[in-house]
Amino acid sequence: MTLWFDREEYEKRQRKLKAEMAVRNLDGMLLFKQESMYYLTGYDTDGFVLFQTLFVGVNGQLTLVTRSADQYQAEVTSTIKDIRIWVDSEHQNPAKDVADMLMGHAMQGKTIGVEYDAYGLSARRG
Repeated sequence: MTLWFDREEYEKRQRKLKAEMAVRNLDGMLLFKQESMYYLTGYDTDGFVLFQTLFVGVNGQLTLVTRSADQYQAEVTSTIKDIRIWVDSEHQNPAKDVADMLMGHAMQGKTIGVEYDAYGLSARRG
């Protein structure tokens, strides 16, 4: 694996996010900005113009939902172990893959923060 920083640095960054999530009573967080994914995990891709999201659970769970073309990149440039692939096709809806992933993490009825931009977030129970 090729990481720019040691694992401890990424873990420190993730701890800071989890602490902020706890302050805001969030059970999880969906990150959509490539910069956030890179900062927290090292995940570096040029596929940032296509749909992808990183789920961070308050328990530390990291799950990336991305397209198959970015799977290898995620495996070799990040600390993410749980990588879920959505297939780019006419009938595919990656939002359903995200919903399935969240259900797999038992997020039904939980409060999840959503990163809309680099300056703010929104939370929703659902």
